[in-house]
Amino acid sequence: MRFTFSVITLFLAAAIAAPTGEPSEDGSLLMPRCLAKGTDCIINDGPCCAGSNCIMDKGRATYTCQ
Repeated sequence: MRFTFSVITLFLAAAIAAPTGEPSEDGSLLMPRCLAKGTDCIINDGPCCAGSNCIMDKGRATYTCQ
């Protein structure tokens, strides 16, 4: 029980400390960079650059920005 609590606490501390974006000069977080065409993506997880969308690449059976 004590080991499980320690592991959960460790993961929570790592998740809280993980950066979520680049800080700007005024301290606010900037939006993450967009993903270029041909880059693997996950639907609703990070934007593809303008003019491309996260679509299933049937040849590779993965989602890519197209």
